[in-house]
Amino acid sequence: MENNTTDVRWKQRHENFEKALAVFARMVGSARESASSGEDISEMQQMALIQSFEVAFELAWKTLADFLEEEGYGTIASPRGVIKQAFAAEYIGEGDVWMRALADRNATTHIYDEKEMRRIVEKIDKEYFSILEALGKFFASKM
Repeated sequence: MENNTTDVRWKQRHENFEKALAVFARMVGSARESASSGEDISEMQQMALIQSFEVAFELAWKTLADFLEEEGYGTIASPRGVIKQAFAAEYIGEGDVWMRALADRNATTHIYDEKEMRRIVEKIDKEYFSILEALGKFFASKM
């Protein structure tokens, strides 16, 4: 019976992750559109992009944690532990990028410097969106 509960939990969380990923994709697309037209990304766009990254990343690692538990890896409470185990199990690639994303996710709650915000926005666009998108495809293949 517990496996069914775990199974339902990861699939329910996956639905929320997919919704957050869709919002995140729209925010990335909007920022890229502004940049490609020669406009600066507004502060509001940057904040929306960072917030959507935070939500998508949180749901990503929590969904991974539930999935790992279902796969028999036990309960892993920390995002770092989840990322390490998911990488070792080859459910995700680019473990170094995931760890940088985690560090930047933790830093986003304390961003007061415009230069730091722009650095994280650039990382979100160039590195972090692709790993979360790949995770979405991985989960879709498991449904």
